[in-house]
Amino acid sequence: MEVPDGLGVVAVLGNDFASLLCLGGQPAVLHAHDCHGSVGQLAARAEPGAVRPADLDALRDWLAAPGLNPRRPPPAGPLAPLLRLLAPGRYTLALSTPGWQELPVLDPAPGAAASWYWPTQGDALVVTDHWPPRDQATVESYRARISGGARPAAVVVRAPGGGPRYLVDGHHKLAAYRRTHVRPLLIEIAPEKPMPLRREEFAAAVPPAQAKAFAAPLDDWTYSVPSSQ
Repeated sequence: MEVPDGLGVVAVLGNDFASLLCLGGQPAVLHAHDCHGSVGQLAARAEPGAVRPADLDALRDWLAAPGLNPRRPPPAGPLAPLLRLLAPGRYTLALSTPGWQELPVLDPAPGAAASWYWPTQGDALVVTDHWPPRDQATVESYRARISGGARPAAVVVRAPGGGPRYLVDGHHKLAAYRRTHVRPLLIEIAPEKPMPLRREEFAAAVPPAQAKAFAAPLDDWTYSVPSSQ
């Protein structure tokens, strides 16, 4: 899918070694290999952190009941308001319904880094808002609908080649799916090629309290993040 005139409100920079999710032009969440082993991964919230773009509200009604078939690619038409928020470039769109045993949900609390091992612990999903969601009435409403057969969709973005899924919309839906033990329906969006991520840009987004945890990937940057060159 080509996005020629995207606004850059939602942008995921970097690749499977290190990536940075920006919302509204501000760093929100970052990820990197921990460089202490072949499968160790780290994720942290940037400080002070970005907020969920209000522009995503235009998709709320459609995402609540999109009528999507996981065996087919998601239609670009209804997703046009979301696609317009992306940075200009080419993207892949896909649907997935991962099992919970393959989908660790991570919430990097302020001042702390989340860690996991890939692929032994699955393909992580990193939240970008309160987790668990504070509005439990909304979670319960989605739970009832899912139990009745509805399949609302959550939206994730990720860097090409791997790394975690960043949940940009659908925290209440994801919590409801988890409560009902039903596989979540995810709309996955990724740049076709890595978007440039400079070492200095990544380093500036690392919270001071996590500087030590991210020191190793920053030291190894020259050899592992060709998109930064």
